[in-house]
Amino acid sequence: MNQKSKNNDQINLSEEYRQAELMYLKSYAVWLSMREKEMSTLRKRPA
Repeated sequence: MNQKSKNNDQINLSEEYRQAELMYLKSYAVWLSMREKEMSTLRKRPA
């Protein structure tokens, strides 16, 4: 019984880690696209 609950904790932990990783990747993608927009507006502007 104890071993089973330990395994369950590990599963929950890896699930939480996966969720956190997804959130991180999403925010990174958002940051990249915002940065890309900023770069393109800077390029369009005459120097």
